[in-house]
Amino acid sequence: MPKPSIQNLSILDGPIENLQYTTQISGGGESSTRTTHIALFNLANHRIMLKSPQPPMIQNGDQVIVAGGSQPGQFTALACRNISTGWMTQTQNQGCAIAICAVMLAFSGLFCLVMPLALPMPIFLGYLIYKMNKWSSLTRQAHSMIAYTPVTKIPPLPTS
Repeated sequence: MPKPSIQNLSILDGPIENLQYTTQISGGGESSTRTTHIALFNLANHRIMLKSPQPPMIQNGDQVIVAGGSQPGQFTALACRNISTGWMTQTQNQGCAIAICAVMLAFSGLFCLVMPLALPMPIFLGYLIYKMNKWSSLTRQAHSMIAYTPVTKIPPLPTS
């Protein structure tokens, strides 16, 4: 799955407006399908896209803080904290996938000693490990940014 190219993380906060939900199903077969929940909303004059393996616990009017990066036309949130309810996105641990790729890299490297034409495989696996580690580091950084950023709760509007 291609990941957005985000270089610099920034934080946005405020009340959610114009919230829309959708899902994306990827993979093939019954045992290998994955559902991604996507929330699109307006926040601080930006269009936000938040992808999560679980449905985001947010609704219109909730005070949230997001960390992520801007891309053409939208802000991609890597982490979200709902100040109104206390809910926060979970970090996605890619340690197991990185470890599997590392084992495959070792075996493909040994295979290249016997068959040098297979050299593109360890190069590809090395690049894949690098990108997965970079993405994992970026999402951990986004989560730590919102977890420790103090936000003043905006009181609800009085009802008449």
